[in-house]
Amino acid sequence: MYGFRTPKKRDSMRKLAAQTSTQRRSKVQRTPTTPRTPAALRTPSSARQRRMKHRNPQTPAQVRQLRKQAIGKVLQKVDEESDASYSPASSSTDTEPPDTHSGSDDDEEEVAATAESKSIRKQQARSPTGAKPKVKIPVVGPTDTPIVKSSEYCYDNSYEQYFSIHATTKVVTSNHTLDLLATSRIPRALMQQLLQETSPPAPHRDRQQEMNDKCMLFFRDWLFTLNEGFSVLLFGIGHSANGELMQLFIDEKLNGYPTIFVQGYVPDFSIKDVLDRICGEVFEMWLSTTNTHEALDKIERKFADHPEKHLFLLVHNLDGSSLRNESTQSAICRLAAIDNVHFIASIENHIASAMWGTNKQAAYNFKWFDATTLQPYNAETSFENSLMVQNADAPAFDAMKRVVCSLTANARGIFNAIVNYQLTNQKVQQQHYAGMPMQELYRQCRESFLVSSDAALRCHLTEFVDHKLLRFKRNSESSEAVLIPLSHMLLQRFVDEQDVV
Repeated sequence: MYGFRTPKKRDSMRKLAAQTSTQRRSKVQRTPTTPRTPAALRTPSSARQRRMKHRNPQTPAQVRQLRKQAIGKVLQKVDEESDASYSPASSSTDTEPPDTHSGSDDDEEEVAATAESKSIRKQQARSPTGAKPKVKIPVVGPTDTPIVKSSEYCYDNSYEQYFSIHATTKVVTSNHTLDLLATSRIPRALMQQLLQETSPPAPHRDRQQEMNDKCMLFFRDWLFTLNEGFSVLLFGIGHSANGELMQLFIDEKLNGYPTIFVQGYVPDFSIKDVLDRICGEVFEMWLSTTNTHEALDKIERKFADHPEKHLFLLVHNLDGSSLRNESTQSAICRLAAIDNVHFIASIENHIASAMWGTNKQAAYNFKWFDATTLQPYNAETSFENSLMVQNADAPAFDAMKRVVCSLTANARGIFNAIVNYQLTNQKVQQQHYAGMPMQELYRQCRESFLVSSDAALRCHLTEFVDHKLLRFKRNSESSEAVLIPLSHMLLQRFVDEQDVV
């Protein structure tokens, strides 16, 4: 049978290695040069670059030539050594081909020798003088050390992080109360008596009288300012204590004129009482309406119809707690804007004008007078609640307003039902008022769809008792009733402000 003869490729590895060596020698002898940048793309040298070039001198040409010759000799010597170590195998074609294992071993040795010679040439090229490279120092790797976590905390400046950290801490409530004090609570009458017995030294009293006499010299200026259509505003330290200075002005300059003097520091002040007094003392009539705006409209019409009538309205402590609300200030502004009403007021705080807008200031039309008398504030502080005085646990009016505003709609409706019932019956019974019966309260709340059961009603009442807005008591029929521990005037004022809001 005829077959195809496979051509044998003997000495192929040797020829490939010789070809590779020749290429490497040609590359080593012929050093590649970097192509020059075209003249059009070159960056023009600046004066600073020229100065830097002169500042750094170059190596002399002779030294550079010697170094190039030394490098060429070293490369030539390396090529001669590589050629001497090369032994070509027999080129006879009649002998048997070498074993496959021996051929592969020779190839691996040739590749290793070639890599070694390449590394030697690189090292010698780095050392132009032909010095032997330094022996590499074995570097010991880093030891496996255990990683220790840092004990420092990563602090966060946000308030959420603060509360989350302290959320698990135990909250301790102090049991220190006023009952543990060595001095017990004194009655209010005894406190007033002690304050009256204490008197300032004689030099201080003389100075107070001197300043009081100095303020009295301005009475004619006050009267002239009022006659010109302006209002008078008194400010200073102690000038309005007990209203003595304003009362002296009424006695000396306003004798025989209709005058209304209002104490603004009284907690149960009501603007409706002032309107009733104006109608009764000036026009000798009674107001048939309970609406403040309708009453003011009627008073304005009366003054316009009777221009010969004049009224002097004096308000002591215009910035008092009972006069700071918007409805009262608006009503007083309308009274002060009437041509026939001459308005005099006093303030305790020198920044009290901050609560008046431009419209109110234009309506008041104040001219300021300094009336410092250094008198003590006995009357103004007598109505303040103190924890060191007996019977001082009644809820304050401002506190009651804040609590009621924070209630739900149903809870606010229940409280208003109690307030309206007490206003209607307390005015008639006065001292004998025993409170609103629970049956009546539940009936009204059930009809108004405020509660659905007696348990829900008592739940709301418990909240009122916790805030000290209500008290439970027994009436004459031994039935349970609820009572708000506030005066009739304060309750009426609360209702008026609620209507405005």
